[in-house]
Amino acid sequence: MSLAYKLWKIGNVLTKEDIVKNIKTDAGFKEGVEPVYLNIDFSFEGDKITKVSLNKNSISMEKLFFTKKTGGAGTGIYYLYPNLSLQNEKPIKKIGQLKNTLQNSIACYCDEDKKQKVLNIIEYIDTGVSSFSSVFTQIKELPKYNYIIWFSIDGQSFYEQMPEVWENYYNNPFPKTETKLGFDVFSNKETEIGYKTDFKAFSYDQYHSSLEFRIDENLPLSKESARNIKYAWMYILKCLVFYYKGLQYVTIPNILNDNEEMLKIVLKILVEANKNLKGKKTILEKLRKEEKSLKREVETLRRNKLESALSQHKLEKVVDEMNKTDLGLMKELNEQSQTLDELIYSVTLDYIFINVNLTNLSFDLNGTIEDVIPSRMQKIVSKMSEYKIEDLVKLGARNRTKTYFQDYFNREELYFALNRGSAKNSNSINKERIFFAKLLLSDTKIKHSDLLQRFEYNRNFGYDKKKRLTQDGFQEWIQYPHSFIKDEENIIQFLTSINKIQEA
Repeated sequence: MSLAYKLWKIGNVLTKEDIVKNIKTDAGFKEGVEPVYLNIDFSFEGDKITKVSLNKNSISMEKLFFTKKTGGAGTGIYYLYPNLSLQNEKPIKKIGQLKNTLQNSIACYCDEDKKQKVLNIIEYIDTGVSSFSSVFTQIKELPKYNYIIWFSIDGQSFYEQMPEVWENYYNNPFPKTETKLGFDVFSNKETEIGYKTDFKAFSYDQYHSSLEFRIDENLPLSKESARNIKYAWMYILKCLVFYYKGLQYVTIPNILNDNEEMLKIVLKILVEANKNLKGKKTILEKLRKEEKSLKREVETLRRNKLESALSQHKLEKVVDEMNKTDLGLMKELNEQSQTLDELIYSVTLDYIFINVNLTNLSFDLNGTIEDVIPSRMQKIVSKMSEYKIEDLVKLGARNRTKTYFQDYFNREELYFALNRGSAKNSNSINKERIFFAKLLLSDTKIKHSDLLQRFEYNRNFGYDKKKRLTQDGFQEWIQYPHSFIKDEENIIQFLTSINKIQEA
């Protein structure tokens, strides 16, 4: 089942309230930050502009409608309404985007009897007539700061004057679409087709303009279907982007029996699971800071030959709490899926690994794992527990009764962590993580020869990529073979038990 179809099904069950929550944002200022309000007001007699003035009066946030960008790129970016929050920016740089918003959003979606006023404001900005030049000069001289800047007509915001812009956008977010008669790929109804989703959720949106005719051949979409996909992707990027130590991924559910009510319940559960995960992330960040501080404290006490038992005990308690909270990627995914309770037998999950820019909803696709069965994931985690195998990646003390996947599948991550280079090498780290996740959750298998090479590397090299040698200069694995062989045999037995080793 294609990603487009899964998104189409999700979009089909989203309500208007769901969409407005995803479209609308707040001003985005941190607590305690007081922005300067900048209002450019256009006064009219009939459709004729009589005055343009710059005011610094505050306004209720209920009278503004903030969104992330709804279209365009670079200097052509535009929003739903001409109001923006600026954080340490010069307001003059945003006048173009406000004008773009008038041109590409307001003029397209406002009622016909209001359109001429909008066009006159656009012309006014373009020509820079004298009465506006004065306002423009004032804005140009304003320094970088935190601002809320908004256009108004006769003292009222555009949201107050033109609430229909949101309504019309909601019903038809594709104002400039060339269509033709055809059959929609999902409903199979004859209708106008040729609509594009705008969000680059699959490769058909990537065609060069000269080849766009192929969209209708490969994925003919009606306005309703394209709208479903567009809004589903927006909803997912807002509510179902998960994070694991810098790894970003979205979770897309698929209900096996096409039950729409069940899909609504599953989406609600996964959104709540994501909120809980963010809370866990905050706890882990706090524990890591405590761990770092206590380590310094213990080292200082020992260096000065002072009693450190109490601090060491506190450190051990913090580390123990971290181990209980940070489960490792597989257990994390399993914990999320188990929130579905009895619904796990009616659902498959897709994991799409991305780097997403939540400001403009652009993203880089790093890999996908499709149609994961939650009960199968639960079995894998259960087997890991049976074989005492951990997929938690960490430096420092470890439980010698357990086997760690990190010795064979996360060597770059360990090396960069050891050398404090994780932030600069996230692509290499995430590539390892995604490979490992695919190995366990998809039909991917690892060649026996590849596994042996990983064993050999771990025998010969430490996490610092230096040879593993004893103080006497002997290879560690030759002098102490038992621990190496025990872990290797355990990995082989585990992977064999879940049919993950390819002999050839």
